[in-house]
Amino acid sequence: MTQPLWANVVSRGINRPRPLHAVQAGLTGVGVPSAAAPLPPLPPLLPPKVARVLGPAGTPPPPRPKDPSKPRGASACQGDERLIYQNLRSATTDVDTAVEIIVHRLLSLASIAAVAETWWDAERAADVSRALRAKGHRIHVACSSLQVRPHRGTGVCVAIREDVPAHAGEATVWQRPDGKAMAVAVVMQQQPRYIVVTHYPHTDAERASFEHDNRVALLAARAVHEASFPQWKDARIFWAADRNMVVDPRRDRARPKPDGDGHSPLAAQEMAITRADMSLTDCWPALNPSADPRHGYTIGDADDRRRYDTWDASTDLVGGSLGAVSCVVVPAVSLSVPKARGSSSTKAQKMSDHDGVLLTVRISRDKRPAGEPRVHQSVLSDHDLRRHITDQVKTHFRPENAEGVPPRLLLVATSRGSMTRGQR
Repeated sequence: MTQPLWANVVSRGINRPRPLHAVQAGLTGVGVPSAAAPLPPLPPLLPPKVARVLGPAGTPPPPRPKDPSKPRGASACQGDERLIYQNLRSATTDVDTAVEIIVHRLLSLASIAAVAETWWDAERAADVSRALRAKGHRIHVACSSLQVRPHRGTGVCVAIREDVPAHAGEATVWQRPDGKAMAVAVVMQQQPRYIVVTHYPHTDAERASFEHDNRVALLAARAVHEASFPQWKDARIFWAADRNMVVDPRRDRARPKPDGDGHSPLAAQEMAITRADMSLTDCWPALNPSADPRHGYTIGDADDRRRYDTWDASTDLVGGSLGAVSCVVVPAVSLSVPKARGSSSTKAQKMSDHDGVLLTVRISRDKRPAGEPRVHQSVLSDHDLRRHITDQVKTHFRPENAEGVPPRLLLVATSRGSMTRGQR
């Protein structure tokens, strides 16, 4: 007696019965039911674990595809450092406002802040430097030494947050007499680096001459500095700039103009020479090749946005899993501060017309652990929050449950007569 076909099905471990007419055809040799050949009884179904192959338990859903039109962000890893650049356009002419913007806006996002168009003279720069150093930060300032007043369009600086250790050799390596460019040697992530800040003129010929002079002067200044501090030899460069022009008219401007307005062929040629000589790469297009170019615009009205502000970095630091991994634009409104009382301006915020550019530099792939919740004194100074904490402690607090409660919360809740002496 021949073996029925369903036995082959079961022996292969497939719990899927064949069609009825196929089984009958195998028994009778014809493709239609036959009354002379009764159907054999079907075997019992095999256990599910034997009959089918199960997928791994708890398989997560596939990740959602990333939107290629948006700039690539960078998740936090151990040792990440951020650099931010912004042209403040005279927003820091007042000392208190300058400290507010640099400390509580720029240095809250990055450990190193490069700033252009401070409009400071030597006296005001000294006042700002003292205020920042009193808070533990460091600042290197370049002001115009020319007899020009007011100092419109001049002044650049590099501010370094207090958690970046100072090392021998950190100094202003070079600065222009007009205060529109400077280079600072700094140790970042335990590696010697050069931070360069430049603010370009407004005509093609001036920009070309500006770029050429800066390149020659910077190379000479580096040679002098590296003779005294050899560890800076072959140090990598991070170059922040307000170029006052678009390098690529089709990519860097929302409305390319046929007459080439906003593009400087002579200056663009000099910039290409500088990038080749110093092995520099424009970070935003390199790190966001598929992003919508509009995400990189930093200045202009809604119908005519442009990308003037850039971060360049040494080419070997761009494009890999380490080095410069993210370059995004920070809206100017998020970097603004309220106007001082008594100001004659009708605007409520002290805000630049340039957006900031934030660059993330990575030295390790180890993910940064989640932070721990902390209670800051400035938060507890809010009257409504203190009242809420006091009400909660009065309602729910018991002495036996005091373990684990932050002492500062207990101090707030038990101060100013909110509890009786016995309850304290």
